[in-house]
Amino acid sequence: MESSARAPGSDRGLQLLIITVVMTAVSGIFVMLRLLFVVFFAVCNGIAIKHGFGKHTVTVPHSEKLEALKVRLCSIC
Repeated sequence: MESSARAPGSDRGLQLLIITVVMTAVSGIFVMLRLLFVVFFAVCNGIAIKHGFGKHTVTVPHSEKLEALKVRLCSIC
């Protein structure tokens, strides 16, 4: 009978390290995607406001209303 130098379950630490690193990387990817999503929404909303979204209907020309609505709908979809 040969005796093993390693205790049973000694690979558990390495397993936990790998799981932790993978989970951290995946959560970092989700954070970056959320940040890009927020920046995209902010830019779309800024463009829509520039074209008159949120102003009174009588003060905005018809072409600007359509452009503001298109940009706003693009950011929602």
